Amino acid sequence: MYLDPRDRDRKHKTNSGISYQYQPPAERPAPALAPAGAASAAPQLTTFASFGPVDVHTPSVPNPEQSRTMNIAAGRMATVFELSPPRQGLGENTFVESRGAAFELARRAFNSRRRLARERIHWGFNPDKDDRVSSLLRWIQAMSNGLATVGVQRFLQTGQRGALFANADFQASVTPGAPKQPAFDWLTLEQVRPTMDRILQESVVCYKPMSKVVVFVFLPSKSGNSMAVWRRKLPVPESVRMANKDALEYVISTLPEEKIVYVDEMPPEPDEPPPPPLKKRGFWRRLFGFFKRKSKKK
Repeated sequence: MYLDPRDRDRKHKTNSGISYQYQPPAERPAPALAPAGAASAAPQLTTFASFGPVDVHTPSVPNPEQSRTMNIAAGRMATVFELSPPRQGLGENTFVESRGAAFELARRAFNSRRRLARERIHWGFNPDKDDRVSSLLRWIQAMSNGLATVGVQRFLQTGQRGALFANADFQASVTPGAPKQPAFDWLTLEQVRPTMDRILQESVVCYKPMSKVVVFVFLPSKSGNSMAVWRRKLPVPESVRMANKDALEYVISTLPEEKIVYVDEMPPEPDEPPPPPLKKRGFWRRLFGFFKRKSKKK
């Protein structure tokens, strides 16, 4: 199995700056995979008309009942994100939000009280083995500036750490006959935690919102019981960072200082470092010791 260098080390090592807390199945919150702010099931057009400052809203904890929108999403409603005209090399990009529909077939993979996270969520598969995944990752790279802008605005609007998620097997269009394209949903840290997956949570609690936006691509299995995941970190365009510098600093200052990751099995304790090897005595020290012992005998 191919291991992505981005995840090879993180799969086995723990972060000393993170508090890992075991959460029994009975205490785990219900999944709320509807994107933050998706209070209505009807399609909603959201236009990002400029790279200027974004309104900062009071942080709120997602309501677990929002997961019901996934059931309503059978009509594959979507929300369009229209970015500004070309500026700083950006093109006229349109981003679709699935409003929970992209998670419909992956609900059991994201959250299960009967199966461990490592049995449901798999990292390190070669993305080039599946055209849907490789093409979506290339698309994300090409649209990096636009997606990073969406991520910054979602962070400011929700007031919470989070990440963009895209289903490699899901595409949507807003109007009938319009070309389909990848759909992206913003999930906050509170919505990611019920997965009990260490890498997902570590990525969200550790990234720097001032400079990066995290994007996850997932591909559900045919049964929907498990999924493969890939991660990309997109740099925030300088123009976006400077236009929202004060708002970003304010929201970051309100975030909890303690980094907590909830797990369904505690990670292994780090191995004790091996004892330092014994230093070999040099030739001159051995020779000097020989004559010293010989002189004492006399």
